Amino acid sequence: MRSPASMLASRRYDAALDQGISAFQARADAVFNRCGLGSAPRRQHLDGVLTHRAHVLNELLAAVAPLPTCPEHLRGFDAHSLVASGSTAALDSMAQMIFDAAPAAMEATGPGTGPERAVTTRDASGRMITKFYGDFDPWGPFKPRTVQLVTEWSCDAARGANSVRARANAPVAHVYRDGSTRPV
Repeated sequence: MRSPASMLASRRYDAALDQGISAFQARADAVFNRCGLGSAPRRQHLDGVLTHRAHVLNELLAAVAPLPTCPEHLRGFDAHSLVASGSTAALDSMAQMIFDAAPAAMEATGPGTGPERAVTTRDASGRMITKFYGDFDPWGPFKPRTVQLVTEWSCDAARGANSVRARANAPVAHVYRDGSTRPV
């Protein structure tokens, strides 16, 4: 039989654990709503605290990572890799970075910010508000990707008639509409 002191300590631990789970769930719900994804997934039966947080973060990253405005260091990140270490502090710091970057990536507008997307959120009074983000160019799918050919004097890239001795520029890269470059 357990002593009353150990039962009281167990209840305090459970209350603190529930409060931590509730705070994380509320923050995740706010970010999911701001991104137009509804509410964050709820904790499943037999999910530990860290496992649940990893599920929530991976689902948010799955929605945001394909967007061009998502930070590069978050692409391909798997939150379950931090669960194995058991580090709550590391998972919480990554959650903070992901929660800060996700709405910014989802709400980006202008050229190179990804396809047009509708983000429906619920405001404080419960009304559904739809906002549109992304690249609003209706002719974008029909335009060629290349807009500019970058040339420079390069002995490595110049061959034959386009050599440095022939005084011609050699193409070295393509610049695309979204600002990215690829070598020729």
